[in-house]
Amino acid sequence: MSRSVWTGAISFGLVAIPVRLFPATRRRDLKFNLLHRRCGSRIQYRRWCPRCEEELSTEEMVRGYEYARGQYVTLEDEEIRNAAGEQTNQIELVSFARLPEIDPVYFDRTYHAVPQRPGRKAYALLSGALQSSERVGIGRFVLRNKPHLVSVRAGEHNLMIETMYYPDEVVEQPEEVQKMQRGAGEGQISTSEWEMAEQLVGNLSEPFQPEQYVNDYRKRLETVIESKIEGRDIVTPPEREVGEVIDLMEALEKSLEATEEQTGGSG
Repeated sequence: MSRSVWTGAISFGLVAIPVRLFPATRRRDLKFNLLHRRCGSRIQYRRWCPRCEEELSTEEMVRGYEYARGQYVTLEDEEIRNAAGEQTNQIELVSFARLPEIDPVYFDRTYHAVPQRPGRKAYALLSGALQSSERVGIGRFVLRNKPHLVSVRAGEHNLMIETMYYPDEVVEQPEEVQKMQRGAGEGQISTSEWEMAEQLVGNLSEPFQPEQYVNDYRKRLETVIESKIEGRDIVTPPEREVGEVIDLMEALEKSLEATEEQTGGSG
């Protein structure tokens, strides 16, 4: 298991459960370095002051917030830490809500909460209570000097901690989309179109199995890299042609035909 990113306690009421948090996800994007095209050397990035014309050390730099064009106010690291508030090392649950009530857009990063030995009984109690009530705990905590809104839910094997966006961090729906939705009222959609759309959704419905989804882009990129390392020619696959279908009913009928062939004709 990877190194824990936070050690503290989950608290609700007077109950405190000591836990450690471990990342539950990881990005597997391929990483590239920028090279000088002519000689192949790796590009260096310097902390350069254009006014003083000199390279700076970490001690010579300070964080600055641009409050007006070209105007900055500086903040020391300690001032930023103090703004986070009291460092209690606790995830304090202040309310409980049903998971479907929370729009997924609010969720950010997920962590495994692993219990410390003294809190295993209370940990099992909270996990069981969340599972039986079908609710998640909502609270706050400080991670890496930054306060976070957080949810605590019962996962398949352990408690899952998910940092969340605050309401003012969620971008509102673009006005263009709102206009489009207002213009596409239910009265403009026929009963047949509704029925066919529902049937299409039904034909494509199945239990979620994450292992069936593969990052094809990364695999293709890895193939390109391996080919270049071994000096092989790179074969570019032909682009898939997508026919233009203007009529909605025609698109629904063709989609249904395709899905019924895949499922053997069962609806």
